Amino acid sequence: MDWYASALESKYAMQILLAIKEHPGASKTEIMRMDSTNEKTRYARINHMIKIGLIEVQTGGNQWNTSRLYLTPAGQEIASHVESINRIMKRVHESLPDEEPADSEERWSRRSQTRYPDGETTSKKIR
Repeated sequence: MDWYASALESKYAMQILLAIKEHPGASKTEIMRMDSTNEKTRYARINHMIKIGLIEVQTGGNQWNTSRLYLTPAGQEIASHVESINRIMKRVHESLPDEEPADSEERWSRRSQTRYPDGETTSKKIR
């Protein structure tokens, strides 16, 4: 697999790009803490995307020890495509009928039964 493409397939990559697009100039810590799940993985993804040129780091400003993250033109383009895909998926989801029809309780009841070869059914306890 292509090392560059694998960066985008990695967990959290798209979320990180969208977060930086929405909050340009955020620090690594701020981006990592936007979602508290597995900060180490997010940190590794940020560094990988810096190496392949999707994110750039700028230091300086009022806090000399803080690095600010920005999308490169390539990162900006990918983030825009992801936003477009998200809008399409939202429209598709909104056009679908409700997930649970009115008789869902009856369907659930039927699903919770075990059928035996002789045709008998026995209800299972669902925890």
